[in-house]
Amino acid sequence: PRLISDRQQEYGDAIILPAPWNRVYKASLLREHYCRDEGIQLGEDTAFVFECCLCAENMAVCSDILYFYNKMNDGSITNKADPERLKKRLRLFEYISVRLKEFEAAIGFQMDDFYASRIIYDIYHMIHNGQGISEAARNLSRNLKETQILDYVHVRNIPFKAKVFFMLLKAHLYRTLLLLIKMRIR
Repeated sequence: PRLISDRQQEYGDAIILPAPWNRVYKASLLREHYCRDEGIQLGEDTAFVFECCLCAENMAVCSDILYFYNKMNDGSITNKADPERLKKRLRLFEYISVRLKEFEAAIGFQMDDFYASRIIYDIYHMIHNGQGISEAARNLSRNLKETQILDYVHVRNIPFKAKVFFMLLKAHLYRTLLLLIKMRIR
């Protein structure tokens, strides 16, 4: 119940961090479940991490810190404004919704949390990486219309703060939402 999303922790934190560097995989598991969709440009790690963990016969967790991420890399995708970010995220959502369909009954609400947290993160990313409110609002409006990405989230299943966020999105109050984000970042 807390594999992908643990509501007892800060929103979005769980046992499976959707990154490949914090675990060791059996080669046969990777051969069977590794993502081969080269069109996924954002979250490609997630495309196979969840599937591998859900299909593994067993898993062990180690809490030692064995990896350090270089946040100073200006060329990193996390440090660049990307007006197409939600379109790229949609490709990931389409892929994992198909690949994890057999687990839907067991992880459905967790996937709602995951989808919601990634959309929220991507919208925060717009403001955090230099887009102005007006530009971000235009990009957000265009991307939401083109992708229909909000359809992946069943709002009734997500935590209250995320519900408020999505209610503002569904009401097309993009500038208001982005201003609130900007105030929170400061």
